[in-house]
Amino acid sequence: SKVLVAFSQENALEGLTDDDIELSRERIVTALRSDRINDVLNEHEKVKQTIVQIASHEPDVAVKAAYMILERSGSVQSDFTSGAIPPVAAIDLNLGCPQKIARSGNYGSFLHDENPQSAYDVLSKLRSELPPEIGVTAKIRLPPTQADAAAGKLGNEARTIPPPNAEERIHRLIDSGVDLITVHGRTRFENKVAVGAADWDAIRRCVEAARLYSGDKNFPIFANGGIESYNDVCRCLDETGASGVMSSESLLENPGLFRDTGSSGEIITPRRVLERQLGYA
Repeated sequence: SKVLVAFSQENALEGLTDDDIELSRERIVTALRSDRINDVLNEHEKVKQTIVQIASHEPDVAVKAAYMILERSGSVQSDFTSGAIPPVAAIDLNLGCPQKIARSGNYGSFLHDENPQSAYDVLSKLRSELPPEIGVTAKIRLPPTQADAAAGKLGNEARTIPPPNAEERIHRLIDSGVDLITVHGRTRFENKVAVGAADWDAIRRCVEAARLYSGDKNFPIFANGGIESYNDVCRCLDETGASGVMSSESLLENPGLFRDTGSSGEIITPRRVLERQLGYA
C-alpha cells in the first residue's frame, strides 16, 4: 500500500523511497508494540506508556496518522474494560518546533503563530475521532510578543497584531478538547543563538489560566525550558505550579536528569558521564 505522506512532508522526505520511509516507521512502531512494552518485571508493575508526537496542519491526515500509530502499536485492540493498558497513552500535536523545516512544512510553532485556527481544527478532529481512552495533547511555545511585532519579526502575521497572549492560547487549546498541555517558556524566535532564559512566570500564568478556565484545579500542564539539573526540576515545579516537567536537550547529556542523586552523594564527573553514556549505547 502507498505510504501515507502529508503534502507538507514532501520536501522533508525528498530523496527517500516509500520503502525507506516504511522501514523507518516500522522501527518506531515495533518499539511501541505491546508484546515488547508489556514485558513487565512482576504482576504489580504498571506498563510504561508512551505519548507519540505527530506534526500536521491537516485534520484528516492527522487522524489517519494517529490511527496508524495506535493500530500498529496494538493500542486500539487493547481491552480497556478488563484493565489492560494500551502502549500508546496519547497523541501529541507538535505546536512548538521553531526550526526552518517546520515553517516549510507548516507545522510546529509556525502553524500555531501564523494559522492558529488550523492547529485547533487538527486538535478538535483528533479529540472527536480518537477513542476516549487515548489522550490528545499539545506541546506549544509562548506566542510572539508586542516587541516582536514592533521589531517587524511577524512579517505577514502583521494582520494578527496584537498577538494573542499566552492565556488566550490556553483557552483555545482547552476549547479544542486537549487533555494535557506542555508549555515551552520561550517564543519561536528564542532558539539557537537567540535562546534566552525560559520564562517560568509565563508558564505559571498558563497553569493558572488552564485551571481557572477549565474549572479543573488539577488540569495537567507540563513546564518545559530551562531545565539542566534535578534541582532545576524541583525549582520549576515550585515556581510554576505545573503538574510535571519536560526536558529535551539536557536529557541527551544526562538521561538520569530526573533522578535525585542528592542523598546518594554521587558526583557526576565528565568521565562518569562518558562511561554512563557508553553504557546506555
